[in-house]
Amino acid sequence: MKKLLAIVVLGLLSNNFVNADETLSILGIKLLDKIDNYKIKKDYGISEYSKSQRSYSVYAKVENEYFDNILGVETFGEDKIIYQINAYNSKKDTDALQCQNLIVSILNKKSQDFKKKNYNRTFNKKKDGSLVSKYKTFKMIDASFIGNNNNFKFISACDNRGKAGMDADADVWLIFKDNKIAEKVGVEYREFLQKDLKKRIKEQNQKRTKGF
Repeated sequence: MKKLLAIVVLGLLSNNFVNADETLSILGIKLLDKIDNYKIKKDYGISEYSKSQRSYSVYAKVENEYFDNILGVETFGEDKIIYQINAYNSKKDTDALQCQNLIVSILNKKSQDFKKKNYNRTFNKKKDGSLVSKYKTFKMIDASFIGNNNNFKFISACDNRGKAGMDADADVWLIFKDNKIAEKVGVEYREFLQKDLKKRIKEQNQKRTKGF
């Protein structure tokens, strides 16, 4: 009974967590908004892998009982448009069951909000947060919301620290991002890897042939 009550309370809390924000927001930080509209804790600078990507830690605008007040944020381009938000829970301990109930509740609320705007939801490789009875663990959530020429991704999971069972300690993490911009960053990342590989091959060849 105590466990059931905890689940209900978590569900209500998570609904409040999302209701306080717009569809594209996590704790008051909004995708496709400019980073200058938020209080920055630290600017980590431009990524070495992508000349268009920049990383920050940003103060949340909406406080939540479970999630950390500092969010990881990735921006794209000279205008520093937010395309990815990373959130973690560090305030309150949760077990696997409580954790999964929390992230599923958040997913369901996001799904309702996107549905009202005529978006379709799909899951990547059946990663829908359902229970895997054989291993007594839950699947991670990897959902996409597609519509109005946009594509947003919601990824979340409970880190059980290698333990199984509903009572195992679990940490919540979630990622919310604009898929289209993330793909552009991915292109730059792959180009960097190719250039780096060619550079290392050239250096190795020069070492092998040195003195000949």
